[in-house]
Amino acid sequence: IISLFDGTTAYSNVELPAQYIPAVALFPFWDDTYIAQGSPQGIFYTLTGGTDIVFQYYLTRYDATDAYYNYTVSYSTNQPGVFTFTYVSHLRPLHYPYSPSVLRAVRSQA
Repeated sequence: IISLFDGTTAYSNVELPAQYIPAVALFPFWDDTYIAQGSPQGIFYTLTGGTDIVFQYYLTRYDATDAYYNYTVSYSTNQPGVFTFTYVSHLRPLHYPYSPSVLRAVRSQA
């Protein structure tokens, strides 16, 4: 979840919508992801031209560290209110039978 104003690091696997989710939030990928210690994985961001930001996710699953997910969320002030979700790769190990739940959603509450 990307929250623009507030949020929490507490983990809770609940159905959406949920009351604890911030009024403005992005949900690019709804699955139990994990950053494996000692790996090049992480959540990174790049600012370009003073008007654009790209969040790059390179993650794995907590229960299948050989599953890799690479996706981005982009925003430009030149297109207010428009977020671009790009799913670069999804590598699921053979022993893990489930596909991730990709949820492309934006929540904005006045």
